[in-house]
Amino acid sequence: MKTTEDPLVLECALLGVYLVGRPPGEYVTRKYVEAHHRLTPRLGCETSRDPVLALARRGIVATGLVDAYTRVFRRDSIFRRKLILLVAILECTPSTAAFFDAPPSSPSAVRVVVRLLPPAMAFMARLVISVPVVGTLDLVSRLRRNDGGSP
Repeated sequence: MKTTEDPLVLECALLGVYLVGRPPGEYVTRKYVEAHHRLTPRLGCETSRDPVLALARRGIVATGLVDAYTRVFRRDSIFRRKLILLVAILECTPSTAAFFDAPPSSPSAVRVVVRLLPPAMAFMARLVISVPVVGTLDLVSRLRRNDGGSP
């Protein structure tokens, strides 16, 4: 496996913390890096120059903002593809599969609402903040790409 200075290793660790609350183990990281190298053409050829992805790599808060924005406005983004790739690996790994497969503790409608309300409110807050921040960055980068890269 690559050193911890490898951007993909660091990216995997950050996305792992964002998704399951802890960095993924060596196996998940190795599979993420291997899959990324095999799927680079599908992920997008200019991942290193994507400003939205670069913003997401800055930390958990930025990752949450980019996730909210791309979930609603840019489902085809490189960031979403990378996030889905890691989710697929985490779901198939015994140490993290339970995080995705755990059934709700009680089917009571009240408990479901109580359980889902805080994450829904947090998502809405991230979305409201992400539109001017990530949206502006996304718009500028798209305009530059369509303009042939001139400033």
